[in-house]
Amino acid sequence: MHPIRFRRLALLTALWGAIITATAAVEPAEIAQRLQQMPSTHPRLFLPAGGEALLRQKLSADPRAAKLQAAVLAEADRQLSSKPVERVLVGRRLLDKSRTCLSRVLHFGMAWRLTGDK
Repeated sequence: MHPIRFRRLALLTALWGAIITATAAVEPAEIAQRLQQMPSTHPRLFLPAGGEALLRQKLSADPRAAKLQAAVLAEADRQLSSKPVERVLVGRRLLDKSRTCLSRVLHFGMAWRLTGDK
């Protein structure tokens, strides 16, 4: 994956996290409490079950968030036409393939959670 695309993916992931979380600062005691309440089972997801409703509210209230959603959906649509990721070593590494796979999983997963469209 091109470095600019990876930075954009990292930015999109961070922005989704910012949208989901409250804008106020979180105290360390609250963080400790949340960690204790976190289920010990896996998978631990970015967006828990039922989180779509809260996210849709935030998307409808914030035009910047709506633009971000449109960008994620557009990238997911663009990646649908890409060939599947193949295990091809570049030198001794698979980092490029790992980044491509991560990008697809995040974009496809978020697109599916927001639209329900397989």
